[in-house]
Amino acid sequence: IFSAGNDMVMLEGGASTDSALASFLTTNSVSILNWVNAGGALLIQSAGWYSNVSFAGVTLNLGGFGCGTLTSAGVSAFGVAASQCGGSVAHDYITGTDLTSYMTSGASMLVAGKEVGAGYIMYSGLTNSQFHNSGSGLVNGVIRFTAAQAGEVPEPASLALLGVAALAAGAARRTRGPWGSASRL
Repeated sequence: IFSAGNDMVMLEGGASTDSALASFLTTNSVSILNWVNAGGALLIQSAGWYSNVSFAGVTLNLGGFGCGTLTSAGVSAFGVAASQCGGSVAHDYITGTDLTSYMTSGASMLVAGKEVGAGYIMYSGLTNSQFHNSGSGLVNGVIRFTAAQAGEVPEPASLALLGVAALAAGAARRTRGPWGSASRL
């Protein structure tokens, strides 16, 4: 999945799959970081039950949060109300450096992200939307925002097609007269 054909990837390791997510990230860290550095946008979402999840110097730590507050950056990025509550809005909190905080509960960051090379990594401790009083808006906003952070991760074939299209457009322009009709050569 970490190829030039994918600009954004979401990895979810909530509930009892947090250990599997942690293992996947550790096993594949080099290829994932290479992909992000090339412009990929990665959303790591873990609302775990059993283990912390760490990647690229940031850890999603086990916790439990009924409510959270979006920072001004979070309100702007996700387009939802600042106050978010539910049966369990988040299970994990985030620790690490050089992060932009998007949502907090007290002193704990629940959603945070950072630029990595030409790409972006978003970390989220949010639970599924069914546990949020306001529905799917917050989680959908996090996904949309993360996807928008993707840089261009072009495939070699796409670059070749773009070059051919540019040459064709240039050739067509040279054969047209000033009013769009074909000129005689």
